[in-house]
Amino acid sequence: MKRTDSALRCLIVSDFNAASLAAFLENGAGLPKIKAVCAAPGPVVPALLEPATFAAGYDLAVVWSSPEASIPAYQSALLLEPFDSDVLSAEVERYADALASAARHVPFVLATSWTPVCPTVSLGLAAYKTGGPRLVLDQMNLQLARRLALEPAVFFVNAGDWAQAAGGSPLNPKAYFHGKIPYRFELFEKAAGELRAAVACLSLAPRKLLVVDLDDTLWGGVVGEVGVGGLRLGGHDAAGEAFVAFQRGLKSLANRGVVLAVLSKNDATVALDAINSHPEMILRESDFSAHRINWCDKAENLVELLEELNLGPESAVFIDDSPAERARVRDALPEVLVPEWPRDKLLYTEALAALRCFEAPSVSPEDRSRTLMYRAERDRRAQRTSFTSVSEWLEDLELRVELRPLDEVNLLRVAQLLSKVNQMNLTSRRLAAADLCKWAAAERHHIWALTVSDKHGSSGLTGVVSYIQEEHEAHIVDFVLSCRVFGREVELVMAHCLAEHAARSGARSLVATYLPTPRNKPCELFWQKRSGFERCGNTFTWDLSKWYPIPAHAELVSSVGKCPSHARRPR
Repeated sequence: MKRTDSALRCLIVSDFNAASLAAFLENGAGLPKIKAVCAAPGPVVPALLEPATFAAGYDLAVVWSSPEASIPAYQSALLLEPFDSDVLSAEVERYADALASAARHVPFVLATSWTPVCPTVSLGLAAYKTGGPRLVLDQMNLQLARRLALEPAVFFVNAGDWAQAAGGSPLNPKAYFHGKIPYRFELFEKAAGELRAAVACLSLAPRKLLVVDLDDTLWGGVVGEVGVGGLRLGGHDAAGEAFVAFQRGLKSLANRGVVLAVLSKNDATVALDAINSHPEMILRESDFSAHRINWCDKAENLVELLEELNLGPESAVFIDDSPAERARVRDALPEVLVPEWPRDKLLYTEALAALRCFEAPSVSPEDRSRTLMYRAERDRRAQRTSFTSVSEWLEDLELRVELRPLDEVNLLRVAQLLSKVNQMNLTSRRLAAADLCKWAAAERHHIWALTVSDKHGSSGLTGVVSYIQEEHEAHIVDFVLSCRVFGREVELVMAHCLAEHAARSGARSLVATYLPTPRNKPCELFWQKRSGFERCGNTFTWDLSKWYPIPAHAELVSSVGKCPSHARRPR
């Protein structure tokens, strides 16, 4: 679901009147644009199991139900009557099954946690004793969240956060009894804001790079004036503790895949010494994939930094305490997100938490190790300059490509690559994880993931190849490679794998049909200039009676039967 040009069609399935939620979803500022439609209020589970509910075609569904209506056993808990916990658990499982069923008809489902819709008699401390309704409700939500974590296209969202953000009691008993509107408008407004952020996470590409200043941004004070020991960082000082908390927030972002970089007007030796030696620093030099610490213009430095990391300005966020520096970068690079930053240092962590542009539906192992990957890439580029030719550099690189079938472990990352990669992407098709599973299960459909590494480290799962065999022709569907590993001839290894597998399957020719987009020109150049395939317009064909060579500098390891690189090698 990657659409920004037109409104996303959202179906709201609820057992109460959700018209207010629909209105707030539609009238929210910025992207994504949403057109919300409310299904007729009523029992949620039957509606989710009925294909006709989704017949109009929607981009996503929001499911928000009351626990009393969806889980009959919970009604007994509310009345303090005996109930069978096994029956209640089974009802929660059936509800989760219904949500999974709905995901077969829409790309994504956002399912809210259960919250009360009508005031109940207070039980005080007894509410959280064994069998107490609040404890039971929390257990139901935890069970639902754990189950939905296993569903690739269903996402659990916590409605309790909305009530807290709205303040006061979220319930509106008069409106509920008159018109089945259980909550105050303030809660619906907060809910719409959070749901819009979730939809943006699913439909818009997240920012990948966070660039931060140093003085009075990462720590308090100007290090060139006060020295390392004079910085306000940690200790028994409110501002010092705030800077440490801010760094912890940055560290958390880095651990989930956001690349960190430094952009500072400073003496590099002094600044790096502070980063590496101050005892209260949470972030060290190894946490940053790149830095520009000098006295040059920050906008120009940021352009260089983006080129070094091979990222576009639309991927970057710039944080600086100086309004003048923010204005300079904002004017020079309008695609870079430059948030206004509070003057009060104690509000830095709150401002960081308010940035929703880094959110992603899931976090893969590749995301978590992205900083190390970018540092390894910097080492590769530095080493490349020491060789007299690219071929010498490639021979020294010790390139290793591992081919694996699609499975539960790599499914989310493969779907992530299909949705994100633009430059080396043959057909630019976008599939959610659930739809990808269905496609891969079809007869004569073949798909693999590629992990790339070399002597500098792993680049992670960075490639996807797939094809459909039709009679004696094998048609490539996906030929996707992250720009992170461009320049190492991994594309030739990918073509080799496809050719060898298709030949062993009985195909006589391998066909690639290039579908042009504004951003996949590098893919066209590969097929034209380097693939060796015979060209006819945008169609490229390889005669499978010929062996497709693998680059001599590459080692191919495969868990798909016999290693293809030895299958038909000429003797």
